[in-house]
Amino acid sequence: MVDRREVVYAYRFLLGREPENDSVFEGRLSLRDWQTLRDNILQSEELQKKLQELCENRVARDLELTEPNEVDVEISEQHFAKLLDHVQRAWEMLGTDKPYWSVIVHPDFLPDKVTKNIDVFYASGLTSWALFERAAARAGVHPSSDWTAFELGCGVGRVTTLLAQRFQRVLAYDVSRPHLDIARAHLSNAGIENVTLRQLDGLQSLLDAPPFDFFYSFLVLQHNPPPLMYRLLAIICRKIRSGGLAYFQIPVAGTSYRFSIDEYLEHIEGGADMEMHVLPQKYLLPLLQDSGLRIIDVQSKIIGPPQLQSINILAEKKPE
Repeated sequence: MVDRREVVYAYRFLLGREPENDSVFEGRLSLRDWQTLRDNILQSEELQKKLQELCENRVARDLELTEPNEVDVEISEQHFAKLLDHVQRAWEMLGTDKPYWSVIVHPDFLPDKVTKNIDVFYASGLTSWALFERAAARAGVHPSSDWTAFELGCGVGRVTTLLAQRFQRVLAYDVSRPHLDIARAHLSNAGIENVTLRQLDGLQSLLDAPPFDFFYSFLVLQHNPPPLMYRLLAIICRKIRSGGLAYFQIPVAGTSYRFSIDEYLEHIEGGADMEMHVLPQKYLLPLLQDSGLRIIDVQSKIIGPPQLQSINILAEKKPE
């Protein structure tokens, strides 16, 4: 059986600290040997968190030292059409097969489990929205309730309902018809009537969108190839009214990431892969500046796999 001395040593060696109180010995003193004790602590939430932080710190250092990511941004209109068609087909397949899981990649939201976890799924939108609220508080800005909001990649309406509760009107766009069908039913069941859902079935549908005051997009742009990210943002940012805000998440660096339009189009397959892409800051920042947007808050974190440097940007449209 394990004794107290072995528990203390395991804490020191694996967790780097002393046991906080006698309660840590409860249950562990009944373990049959030190190997079982080791496995018990290796599986603990505290150690898993430490390992994750170590991994993220290592990745962050690697990303700081990585060579610039070379990507094609300026491409032909025909190539834009092919990219958007590819993304749409992939996400409509995901929307048909695993709509909720495709929004939040977690086993609880797979088709065979999501029904009993549907409330948890939609409640998770509050966490995403809280990131904006904290960024706005840090920047000292306050969006107005009479604004029109634009959401890119509304999916099944996880955050759309929150936008609808906070803004007078919401324009919610997504490439996937199956996702939009679920969002429409969810909004209807919630009695929400101030949302206009629209399929982004071509760049023209975005060009035809009316101006708005607030742009929101989270965990969406990253699934689009860099030229598409760039073009979508260029169109959207110019539609934000004077004094309005933009809050969005986007990966800006990845170790060994590169994007060649010719190579990419050669290897496009018909599957529903959830791709992850990067738009380097050397393209992103001038785009925002040229659109009249001033960054007022930015937060960075590691996402993946693959491991990418992602930033959450809050920007304000300069008064004309």
